[in-house]
Amino acid sequence: MWFSPLLIGLSLGILGGGGSILVVPILTYLFKIDPKTAIAYSLLIVGLTSLFGVIQNLKNIEYKKIILFSLLAFFGTFIGTKIAFLISSQIQMILFSLIMLITSYKMFMNKKSENNKITSWKLPFQGFLVGLLSGIIGVGGGFLIVPALINSDIPIKRAIPTSLLIITFNSISGTFGYLEKIQFDFKFIGIFVFISIVGFLISNFIKDKLDENKIKKLFSLSLLIIAMFVIIKNIS
Repeated sequence: MWFSPLLIGLSLGILGGGGSILVVPILTYLFKIDPKTAIAYSLLIVGLTSLFGVIQNLKNIEYKKIILFSLLAFFGTFIGTKIAFLISSQIQMILFSLIMLITSYKMFMNKKSENNKITSWKLPFQGFLVGLLSGIIGVGGGFLIVPALINSDIPIKRAIPTSLLIITFNSISGTFGYLEKIQFDFKFIGIFVFISIVGFLISNFIKDKLDENKIKKLFSLSLLIIAMFVIIKNIS
């Protein structure tokens, strides 16, 4: 059971995003944590793990280009946490599983997006949308943020650490949004984050030896299976 946070760190380090989407189902179905609490925990776990990645890549972040994107994402996350308390845990988990299916499809198809440029007015709107999803279902949003940054002419090597910074800000906002109604077990979260960071560090040594495309397809199939399990579990 405690091996699962290691997988999250590995996937974040190898794929640069997507791994954080596993946190909620792991907390809910392996650690038997209530879905709303799991979503709140997920934001803090993903935020702290992403912060570690940010510290490692401070020189590669596009600070100026993402100020408005980050502000609207931060605001969107806080609004998302308020919406989360207005809907049932069942609806949250079904919505979460649908996002998993989208992520699975994008990873499996591995579509190139160089010809899908994002205009300057669309980028902040995407920031707000990513933040809103983060607040409602606890996803980091890297699978949405990285393509958006690449399509706004930010190179992939700078888009990934920049995405981690945005995720960190979103997670801080989301955590504050949940603090008033969710009691956080900081000891549990600390252990979970520590193991995730160990996985992240391990990925630095092995990612160059792996076939990234094969890893993405395997990961996408895993997401598909988990998403179907979550849908069946919540509908039944």
